[in-house]
Amino acid sequence: MRPMPDGSPQPDSPDAEHPFLLEYEFPTSTSSMIQHMRRRVRARELHLVLAGLLEGSIRWLDGTFRHHWVLLPPPPEDKWMWKTAYRQEMYMWCQTDLDANNFSSTDHLPRLTEVDPQTYYTRSGIGPDQSFEVPSSFETLLDRYYVLAKPDRERFLRACYWFQHSRIVHSYSRSGAFTALICAVEALILPETGAALCPTCRRPQNKGPTRLFVEFVDRFASGDGNSKADRRQFYEIRSMLSHGGGLLSSDMEWFRPLHRAR
Repeated sequence: MRPMPDGSPQPDSPDAEHPFLLEYEFPTSTSSMIQHMRRRVRARELHLVLAGLLEGSIRWLDGTFRHHWVLLPPPPEDKWMWKTAYRQEMYMWCQTDLDANNFSSTDHLPRLTEVDPQTYYTRSGIGPDQSFEVPSSFETLLDRYYVLAKPDRERFLRACYWFQHSRIVHSYSRSGAFTALICAVEALILPETGAALCPTCRRPQNKGPTRLFVEFVDRFASGDGNSKADRRQFYEIRSMLSHGGGLLSSDMEWFRPLHRAR
Protein backbone atom coordinates (compact mmCIF):
# COMPACT_ATOMS: atom_id res chain seq x y z
CA MET A 1 0.00 0.00 0.00
CA ARG A 2 1.59 3.24 -1.11
CA PRO A 3 0.56 6.79 -2.06
CA MET A 4 -0.17 7.61 -5.66
CA PRO A 5 2.86 8.93 -7.61
CA ASP A 6 3.47 12.64 -8.04
CA GLY A 7 1.37 14.11 -10.80
CA SER A 8 -1.55 11.71 -10.33
CA PRO A 9 -5.07 13.14 -9.91
CA GLN A 10 -5.69 14.27 -6.32
CA PRO A 11 -8.74 15.79 -4.60
CA ASP A 12 -8.68 19.40 -3.46
CA SER A 13 -10.60 18.75 -0.25
CA PRO A 14 -9.35 16.95 2.92
CA ASP A 15 -12.66 15.10 3.37
CA ALA A 16 -12.71 13.70 -0.18
CA GLU A 17 -11.94 10.16 -1.28
CA HIS A 18 -8.14 10.02 -1.49
CA PRO A 19 -6.62 7.45 -3.88
CA PHE A 20 -3.80 5.10 -2.96
CA LEU A 21 -1.93 2.42 -4.86
CA LEU A 22 -2.18 -1.25 -3.94
CA GLU A 23 0.37 -3.65 -5.41
CA TYR A 24 -0.30 -7.37 -5.17
CA GLU A 25 0.61 -10.74 -6.63
CA PHE A 26 -1.64 -12.99 -8.68
CA PRO A 27 -1.09 -16.07 -10.89
CA THR A 28 -0.10 -14.98 -14.38
CA SER A 29 -1.30 -16.41 -17.68
CA THR A 30 -0.24 -16.24 -21.31
CA SER A 31 -3.86 -15.41 -22.15
CA SER A 32 -4.52 -11.66 -21.80
CA MET A 33 -8.18 -12.33 -20.99
CA ILE A 34 -7.37 -14.80 -18.20
CA GLN A 35 -4.65 -12.46 -16.94
CA HIS A 36 -7.16 -9.62 -16.76
CA MET A 37 -9.75 -11.73 -14.95
CA ARG A 38 -7.23 -13.05 -12.40
CA ARG A 39 -6.03 -9.52 -11.70
CA ARG A 40 -9.61 -8.32 -11.08
CA VAL A 41 -10.55 -11.31 -8.90
CA ARG A 42 -7.54 -10.76 -6.62
CA ALA A 43 -8.14 -7.00 -6.53
CA ARG A 44 -11.78 -7.56 -5.59
CA GLU A 45 -10.78 -9.85 -2.73
CA LEU A 46 -8.13 -7.51 -1.38
CA HIS A 47 -10.25 -4.38 -1.51
CA LEU A 48 -13.04 -6.12 0.43
CA VAL A 49 -10.55 -7.26 3.08
CA LEU A 50 -9.20 -3.71 3.41
CA ALA A 51 -12.74 -2.33 3.60
CA GLY A 52 -13.44 -4.68 6.50
CA LEU A 53 -10.22 -4.03 8.43
CA LEU A 54 -9.57 -0.31 7.88
CA GLU A 55 -11.51 2.79 8.81
CA GLY A 56 -12.95 5.06 6.17
CA SER A 57 -14.85 4.06 3.08
CA ILE A 58 -12.27 1.90 1.27
CA ARG A 59 -13.57 1.04 -2.17
CA TRP A 60 -12.28 0.19 -5.61
CA LEU A 61 -13.49 2.09 -8.67
CA ASP A 62 -13.50 -0.99 -10.84
CA GLY A 63 -14.60 0.51 -14.12
CA THR A 64 -18.28 -0.36 -13.72
CA PHE A 65 -20.27 2.00 -15.93
CA ARG A 66 -21.79 4.12 -13.16
CA HIS A 67 -22.73 7.64 -14.15
CA HIS A 68 -23.64 10.61 -11.99
CA TRP A 69 -24.89 14.12 -12.53
CA VAL A 70 -21.99 16.28 -11.34
CA LEU A 71 -21.37 19.98 -10.77
CA LEU A 72 -18.61 21.25 -13.05
CA PRO A 73 -16.04 23.82 -11.85
CA PRO A 74 -17.10 27.32 -12.92
CA PRO A 75 -14.87 29.25 -15.32
CA PRO A 76 -12.38 31.67 -13.69
CA GLU A 77 -14.14 34.68 -15.20
CA ASP A 78 -17.49 33.88 -13.59
CA LYS A 79 -17.47 31.81 -10.38
CA TRP A 80 -21.29 31.85 -10.26
CA MET A 81 -21.70 30.30 -13.70
CA TRP A 82 -22.66 26.82 -12.56
CA LYS A 83 -23.05 23.95 -15.02
CA THR A 84 -23.85 20.28 -14.60
CA ALA A 85 -22.93 17.27 -16.69
CA TYR A 86 -23.54 13.51 -16.73
CA ARG A 87 -20.17 11.86 -16.14
CA GLN A 88 -18.87 8.32 -15.62
CA GLU A 89 -17.36 7.43 -12.25
CA MET A 90 -13.68 6.57 -12.73
CA TYR A 91 -10.16 7.05 -11.43
CA MET A 92 -7.24 6.42 -13.75
CA TRP A 93 -3.50 7.00 -13.75
CA CYS A 94 -2.06 5.82 -17.04
CA GLN A 95 1.56 5.74 -15.86
CA THR A 96 0.91 2.76 -13.57
CA ASP A 97 2.19 -0.60 -14.89
CA LEU A 98 -0.59 -3.10 -14.14
CA ASP A 99 1.62 -6.12 -14.76
CA ALA A 100 5.04 -5.18 -13.38
CA ASN A 101 7.35 -8.10 -12.53
CA ASN A 102 8.44 -6.66 -9.17
CA PHE A 103 7.00 -4.61 -6.36
CA SER A 104 7.94 -0.93 -6.25
CA SER A 105 10.55 0.06 -3.71
CA THR A 106 9.16 1.52 -0.49
CA ASP A 107 12.55 2.36 1.06
CA HIS A 108 11.87 6.08 0.65
CA LEU A 109 8.39 5.90 2.19
CA PRO A 110 7.64 6.23 5.92
CA ARG A 111 5.90 3.31 7.58
CA LEU A 112 2.16 3.80 8.03
CA THR A 113 1.21 5.13 11.44
CA GLU A 114 -0.11 2.33 13.67
CA VAL A 115 -2.84 2.93 16.25
CA ASP A 116 -3.91 0.77 19.18
CA PRO A 117 -6.80 -1.43 17.93
CA GLN A 118 -9.10 -0.46 20.82
CA THR A 119 -8.69 3.21 19.89
CA TYR A 120 -8.71 2.61 16.13
CA TYR A 121 -11.95 0.64 16.01
CA THR A 122 -13.91 2.72 18.52
CA ARG A 123 -13.17 6.26 17.36
CA SER A 124 -15.82 8.00 15.30
CA GLY A 125 -14.70 9.43 11.99
CA ILE A 126 -11.37 10.96 11.02
CA GLY A 127 -9.98 14.46 11.51
CA PRO A 128 -9.08 16.93 8.70
CA ASP A 129 -5.36 16.74 9.55
CA GLN A 130 -5.26 13.00 10.07
CA SER A 131 -3.13 10.87 7.76
CA PHE A 132 -3.85 7.35 6.59
CA GLU A 133 -3.46 5.05 9.61
CA VAL A 134 -3.80 1.35 10.33
CA PRO A 135 -4.42 -0.61 13.53
CA SER A 136 -1.26 -2.01 15.12
CA SER A 137 -2.84 -5.46 14.71
CA PHE A 138 -3.16 -5.04 10.92
CA GLU A 139 -0.46 -7.55 9.93
CA THR A 140 -1.78 -10.09 12.43
CA LEU A 141 -5.32 -9.68 11.09
CA LEU A 142 -4.12 -10.27 7.53
CA ASP A 143 -2.23 -13.37 8.65
CA ARG A 144 -5.39 -14.64 10.35
CA TYR A 145 -7.40 -14.08 7.18
CA TYR A 146 -5.00 -16.00 4.95
CA VAL A 147 -4.98 -19.11 7.15
CA LEU A 148 -8.78 -19.34 7.19
CA ALA A 149 -10.40 -22.34 5.55
CA LYS A 150 -12.15 -21.48 2.29
CA PRO A 151 -15.72 -21.47 3.74
CA ASP A 152 -14.65 -19.18 6.60
CA ARG A 153 -12.78 -16.90 4.22
CA GLU A 154 -15.87 -16.61 2.03
CA ARG A 155 -18.04 -15.79 5.05
CA PHE A 156 -15.62 -13.07 6.08
CA LEU A 157 -15.60 -11.59 2.57
CA ARG A 158 -19.41 -11.52 2.57
CA ALA A 159 -19.31 -9.65 5.87
CA CYS A 160 -16.75 -7.21 4.41
CA TYR A 161 -19.00 -6.69 1.39
CA TRP A 162 -21.99 -5.67 3.51
CA PHE A 163 -19.82 -3.56 5.81
CA GLN A 164 -18.42 -1.71 2.80
CA HIS A 165 -21.89 -1.40 1.25
CA SER A 166 -23.17 0.23 4.43
CA ARG A 167 -20.55 2.95 4.17
CA ILE A 168 -21.19 3.54 0.47
CA VAL A 169 -24.99 3.86 0.74
CA HIS A 170 -25.02 5.82 4.02
CA SER A 171 -25.36 9.17 2.23
CA TYR A 172 -28.25 7.77 0.16
CA SER A 173 -30.16 5.77 2.74
CA ARG A 174 -29.67 5.42 6.49
CA SER A 175 -32.15 2.53 6.41
CA GLY A 176 -30.11 0.74 3.74
CA ALA A 177 -26.88 1.35 5.67
CA PHE A 178 -28.40 0.02 8.90
CA THR A 179 -29.68 -3.12 7.17
CA ALA A 180 -26.30 -3.74 5.54
CA LEU A 181 -24.51 -3.51 8.91
CA ILE A 182 -26.79 -6.17 10.39
CA CYS A 183 -26.18 -8.32 7.28
CA ALA A 184 -22.43 -7.98 7.88
CA VAL A 185 -22.88 -9.46 11.36
CA GLU A 186 -25.26 -12.16 10.11
CA ALA A 187 -22.71 -13.27 7.50
CA LEU A 188 -20.35 -14.26 10.33
CA ILE A 189 -22.91 -16.22 12.35
CA LEU A 190 -22.68 -19.98 11.94
CA PRO A 191 -26.05 -21.72 11.58
CA GLU A 192 -27.05 -23.96 14.45
CA THR A 193 -26.97 -27.69 13.73
CA GLY A 194 -27.94 -30.83 15.59
CA ALA A 195 -31.13 -29.41 17.16
CA ALA A 196 -33.80 -31.81 18.35
CA LEU A 197 -36.90 -32.32 16.23
CA CYS A 198 -40.26 -30.98 17.32
CA PRO A 199 -42.39 -34.00 18.30
CA THR A 200 -45.41 -32.47 16.59
CA CYS A 201 -44.19 -30.98 13.30
CA ARG A 202 -40.88 -32.89 13.13
CA ARG A 203 -38.98 -29.71 12.26
CA PRO A 204 -35.62 -28.87 13.89
CA GLN A 205 -36.02 -26.71 16.99
CA ASN A 206 -33.17 -24.38 16.10
CA LYS A 207 -32.63 -20.97 17.62
CA GLY A 208 -34.23 -18.17 15.64
CA PRO A 209 -32.18 -15.52 13.77
CA THR A 210 -32.86 -12.87 16.43
CA ARG A 211 -31.54 -15.04 19.25
CA LEU A 212 -28.50 -16.10 17.21
CA PHE A 213 -27.75 -12.46 16.43
CA VAL A 214 -28.06 -11.35 20.06
CA GLU A 215 -25.90 -14.23 21.33
CA PHE A 216 -23.24 -13.55 18.69
CA VAL A 217 -23.02 -9.84 19.55
CA ASP A 218 -23.12 -10.65 23.28
CA ARG A 219 -20.10 -12.89 22.79
CA PHE A 220 -17.97 -10.63 20.64
CA ALA A 221 -19.17 -7.07 21.40
CA SER A 222 -20.71 -7.15 24.86
CA GLY A 223 -18.60 -4.27 26.14
CA ASP A 224 -19.96 -1.62 23.80
CA GLY A 225 -22.34 -0.08 26.34
CA ASN A 226 -25.49 -1.49 24.75
CA SER A 227 -27.76 -3.79 26.72
CA LYS A 228 -29.05 -7.13 25.50
CA ALA A 229 -32.44 -5.46 24.95
CA ASP A 230 -30.73 -2.86 22.72
CA ARG A 231 -29.06 -5.57 20.69
CA ARG A 232 -32.35 -7.38 20.28
CA GLN A 233 -33.95 -4.13 19.16
CA PHE A 234 -31.19 -3.68 16.57
CA TYR A 235 -32.27 -6.90 14.89
CA GLU A 236 -35.98 -6.10 15.20
CA ILE A 237 -35.39 -2.78 13.44
CA ARG A 238 -33.44 -4.60 10.73
CA SER A 239 -36.33 -7.04 10.22
CA MET A 240 -38.81 -4.20 9.97
CA LEU A 241 -36.67 -2.38 7.41
CA SER A 242 -35.92 -5.48 5.34
CA HIS A 243 -39.56 -6.54 5.10
CA GLY A 244 -40.88 -3.11 4.17
CA GLY A 245 -42.46 -2.38 7.55
CA GLY A 246 -40.98 1.11 7.82
CA LEU A 247 -38.02 3.40 7.23
CA LEU A 248 -35.76 5.33 9.54
CA SER A 249 -37.15 8.82 9.99
CA SER A 250 -34.04 10.40 8.47
CA ASP A 251 -34.95 8.76 5.15
CA MET A 252 -38.44 10.24 5.25
CA GLU A 253 -37.79 13.77 6.48
CA TRP A 254 -34.77 16.01 6.13
CA PHE A 255 -32.76 17.16 9.14
CA ARG A 256 -34.38 14.64 11.45
CA PRO A 257 -32.40 12.44 13.86
CA LEU A 258 -32.30 8.68 13.41
CA HIS A 259 -35.31 7.01 14.99
CA ARG A 260 -36.72 3.57 15.11
CA ALA A 261 -38.62 2.51 11.99
CA ARG A 262 -42.34 2.82 12.41
